[in-house]
Amino acid sequence: MGGPGVFVGRDKELAAIETCADAVREGEVWVVAVEGEAGVGKTSLVRRALARLPDFEIWWASCDEAERDFGFGMVTQLLSRLPPEATAASPMLASRSKPDASALAVGSELLGLLDGRQALTPVAVVVDDVQWADEESRTALAFVLRRLWSARVLVLVCARTRPGQEAVQGQRPGERLYRGAGRIKNIALRGLDDQALADLVAATGGEALEPLARQRLLEHTGGHPLYLLALLADLAPQELADTSHPLPVPDTLAGTVGHTLAQLPDQSRDLVEALAVLNSRVPLALAGQVAGLTDPATVLGPALHSGLVQWWPNEPSTPVRMRHALQRDAVYHALDPARRFALHAAATPLVDEHSAWLHRVASSDRVNEDLATRLEREAERNREQPDRAATLLLWAADLSEDRERREHRLTEAAVVLVIAARTARALTLRQAVLGCRPSPLRQALLGAMATARGEPQNAERFLTEAVATADDDHTRLLAALWLSGHYLLWNRTDEALPVLLRALNLPLPDVQLARALRSLFALALAHSDGPLAGLSALGDLGLPSDAQDVPLPDSPLLAPRGTLRGLAGELTAGITDLTALVEREPGTVLTDTAASGYAYRGLFQYLTGAWDAGMASTQEALTLTGAQERHPALVLAHAVAAMILAGRGARDDAERHLRACERAAGGATTLYPLIARATAGQAEADHPAMAAALADLSAAPGSVRRTWQLLWRPLEAEALVETRAEGAPAFLEGLRKLADEVPCLRDASTWLTARHTTLGGNTDAALDLLRTGLAAPAPVDRIALHHTRLLHVYARLLLEIRERRAAAPLLRTAHQQYQALGAEPFARRVADDLVACGAALDTAPLGPADTIGQLTEREMTIARLTAAGNTNREIARQLCVSTKTVEYHLGHIYLKLGITSRRQLRPLLER
Repeated sequence: MGGPGVFVGRDKELAAIETCADAVREGEVWVVAVEGEAGVGKTSLVRRALARLPDFEIWWASCDEAERDFGFGMVTQLLSRLPPEATAASPMLASRSKPDASALAVGSELLGLLDGRQALTPVAVVVDDVQWADEESRTALAFVLRRLWSARVLVLVCARTRPGQEAVQGQRPGERLYRGAGRIKNIALRGLDDQALADLVAATGGEALEPLARQRLLEHTGGHPLYLLALLADLAPQELADTSHPLPVPDTLAGTVGHTLAQLPDQSRDLVEALAVLNSRVPLALAGQVAGLTDPATVLGPALHSGLVQWWPNEPSTPVRMRHALQRDAVYHALDPARRFALHAAATPLVDEHSAWLHRVASSDRVNEDLATRLEREAERNREQPDRAATLLLWAADLSEDRERREHRLTEAAVVLVIAARTARALTLRQAVLGCRPSPLRQALLGAMATARGEPQNAERFLTEAVATADDDHTRLLAALWLSGHYLLWNRTDEALPVLLRALNLPLPDVQLARALRSLFALALAHSDGPLAGLSALGDLGLPSDAQDVPLPDSPLLAPRGTLRGLAGELTAGITDLTALVEREPGTVLTDTAASGYAYRGLFQYLTGAWDAGMASTQEALTLTGAQERHPALVLAHAVAAMILAGRGARDDAERHLRACERAAGGATTLYPLIARATAGQAEADHPAMAAALADLSAAPGSVRRTWQLLWRPLEAEALVETRAEGAPAFLEGLRKLADEVPCLRDASTWLTARHTTLGGNTDAALDLLRTGLAAPAPVDRIALHHTRLLHVYARLLLEIRERRAAAPLLRTAHQQYQALGAEPFARRVADDLVACGAALDTAPLGPADTIGQLTEREMTIARLTAAGNTNREIARQLCVSTKTVEYHLGHIYLKLGITSRRQLRPLLER
């Protein structure tokens, strides 16, 4: 670890990376997260590790704080070393990611490209300074990492932690990027130790230091490589060993760098200062021009020798840059203001368009209304990149010549971020917005921010005032949108509807706002009068019935329509709408909308029995919501994951998602945590637990119960029937009436009524009900678990009246259907019934492998989908992975189970 050409220590860390690389060569994806304070040597460690992996193709991105506003900047860097033909088949990647592309679309193409490249050679993907990654790239790469189940890919992520602070689970700087990956190795870098310091002294050609001098130096610097190198370069061994005097240089990096800079010749110092202002890798000639040098090559040597500057002499333009961001910051902040302004002004005409705006702003030492106006116009042109637009508006605010203009630009920046769901960044502006003079827009923004902060009383106060006092249509629409959203979040439908109706009567020139208002109106009607009423409101917009025919600009409306179709019992249609939504072309769907689309699709896939695909959809929603603690999609995604995992008997994992669901709900009146807990009780046949979980249903508003009754009514009916509650008969009658409107509930209504009838002692009537239900024509949509429960209840009743011969085949069928779902707790109960009737399941060995239980969760997912008759391509599409990934896993599945074909797989899963 050290300066140019010097690396010492870190043997343990290098060995850990090499171990991961060996596994990658065998097809295991590994993420190595290297964490530590700035300058401790994270990048040097990764470079040294990669130097030992000559067979790996390297994709490298160095994130920069000044570039985090540019969408897909990180992805563009990752692809920059690849030949053009590598990305030719990927339209967005070939064009280096269009600004209007969606993160999901770019992620999908990136997955395909990476999958193809790793088939040729192992790939190392490096993301340096991940804490500054742009949001679009972070989401796209997270999308990829959740799907790289098997590939020769090593991902190395370098992330800064604050000095003296250890990274902890759930708070790691890069965790949003890689937490969906299967194999993660965390490496925490600290300062160099005594042996590494001795090696560093030897490697830099210095005299060996006595142990006391080394100890003194380590205590003074904390083993920080940059500090150590500066001190070793400037001090003689006797000075380092002389404990009677303090070390003669400051123990801060700024002081150390300042001392180094002061030793340089004037023109070399000018070059370093110009590079600090440019803050990027630039041609040497350009840096010299900014510094005012006629021959920069002649003064480069001392700058390189100081360790402050890095040079690439083998490239045609011989680019240079500051070696480390900490050194750059120290030099930049030490610049005399006049000198800094002059260097920024010199850089403005020489750099690219985007960087030029930064230098124009930085070279202005006073308010500049003309520049502020130009920045505002540039922000308008960059509206498709909300982070960039917000930054430009904030710069314009700083340069505004009066308070009114400054506050207008500040609040517009906040509006851009709130609308684009950049919640975390928007909240950083809260104090500045609070400092603005009261206005309707200010109040509306404070209300939206209060909602995001989980402060419902403040949110309502600010938003109500904004709606009442807004004096322009744009502010009225924003305030109405955020207030009605607040009311719906807290299930106050009666108050949301009037606000929405008034807003919809206003001119709606902003298409995005118009769609958002119409979507909320449909959802409000669904809360008020049921999902069919909401669908009717959406029908008035004239959307084509076939999702594929919905025009691209109307894509966001597929979200409420798909949701309401599913909640109305049209499960297949709901899944179709939501699938079309999340697979839409780039730029047509906001990430926030896609997250909700995936979460609801996962719910409806769970109901139809596509549990594996449903789990994949919930993972998509969790990826897109990132590190947000509260998000409607987050609540539902965790609930659905808990329901599926509980149904499969994975109690601990289900409980983890249940707790996350309750945390994400944050006190909002939502039924998802209740429904998920009741479903967990159902899986274990713990009916008192089901009743306890649903006890708070009565406290929920009627609109909430009406909207989600497809989910909670069958669960509560089961709890009432099995606990023999007095209200069971009346409740079952209500379920029967609902099933007349929502045919997918007929199976549940039938078996629950039959079960209640049996408990009442009328076995014959119960048998008639069950036979009629099983003989009825299948509805268009069927809830898989309900149908198998109907079959199981009938078989058990036959067993109870000693018709074992008739019960056995029905039990076997029920067992097969539960096994197809992966519903292990339900399947175990059927197996017990089979034993009771003397028809035990076949317990023959499954082959050379011990049991089907040897398969991993991901292998089991692919095995089930394969056994269900899906092709590799169909499985890949459902799970959003590559076909090669499916093929790879099938190979492992066959090997573990001792089989050679798909035909042999189905019987094993049915046992």
